[in-house]
Amino acid sequence: MTTTSSSSEVSPPLLCPPRYGTPRDRGRPTLGGKVAEVMVALGRPPTPWQRHVLDVALELEPVEVFDRHGVLIGTEWRLFYREVRLWVPRQSGKTLLLAGLMTHRCNAWDDQRVMYTAQTRNHAKGKLVDEHIPLLKGSRRFRSRCRERLSNGSEAVLWPATGSRWFIESTTKKAGHSHSVDLVVADEFFAQTDDRIESGARPTMITRPQPQIWFVSTFGDDDSDSDVPMGEPLWAKVDDSRERCRTGRHGRVASFEWSAADEDGDDIDYGCREMWRRTMPALQCNGGIISEDAVAADFESMPRAAFKRAYLNLRPRKREVRVQSVIKPDTWQPDVHSTVAGRAVLAVDASPGLA
Repeated sequence: MTTTSSSSEVSPPLLCPPRYGTPRDRGRPTLGGKVAEVMVALGRPPTPWQRHVLDVALELEPVEVFDRHGVLIGTEWRLFYREVRLWVPRQSGKTLLLAGLMTHRCNAWDDQRVMYTAQTRNHAKGKLVDEHIPLLKGSRRFRSRCRERLSNGSEAVLWPATGSRWFIESTTKKAGHSHSVDLVVADEFFAQTDDRIESGARPTMITRPQPQIWFVSTFGDDDSDSDVPMGEPLWAKVDDSRERCRTGRHGRVASFEWSAADEDGDDIDYGCREMWRRTMPALQCNGGIISEDAVAADFESMPRAAFKRAYLNLRPRKREVRVQSVIKPDTWQPDVHSTVAGRAVLAVDASPGLA
């Protein structure tokens, strides 16, 4: 594979554009067509929304290359965006898109290190073993190029011809510490409660010529039992992405968000099919494989909160923090009888059985 744009230059029409999205810069070539060819070889041709994301996220720019003595030796096409953010409803096909992306990376250049994470290391292993590897083994083009290593704790897909490796990691601050990493895919990002993935992985990418980190997720729900609300890192990136798209100042970040609204609200008609069509890029009318009748059946049977998160990608409304007082607040008011010799007195009572 090469780093120039592919012959598959004509993208299918985007029938369901993202609510917030980085636009395609037609002045830059892209590797989107190359990854599309990989997905075809994996037996999963890209849908219009997948191809749009790939075309934008994998845009290229010319970069001057110097030798170790600081002498200019030429110009290379390299990836323009260093970070990609993808927020899309469930069952839209993000797993297939990511499999194509990681497979392309391991074959397009030599000595690539691709790190995949999910909610936990076990979730990442499940994706690798149950979905990614079967896709590769089912492809005539790639089954002989890779071999899996499934020994516990060092699971990976190895690519002997290029010396590349695609491995999984736990979501800890040590993620990627022992490697120099070229591509990081943080899947199911809604489950992260801090910046451990970034703080662990980004330093490992700083010396690589064209690193990318992908944050991919369906909007999750807040975890009211956690000290840190679940999704806090996600919402920070969502808010930042929306601001970049509103202002047009995208920088080196490519963002894509398919959602019904900025936040869940009482004025939203969750059963509106027209809203489904502009929110769900994987519907058949948008070039995908999900029928509206199937969504309608789930709308009738699923808990409403689950439906909104799964298919409409709605951000939950902020919860009001309610403090339940065991002792009435008036009881705590200062009283003239609560002092002894001018000092405040606090009495504590407990059940005899607990004494």
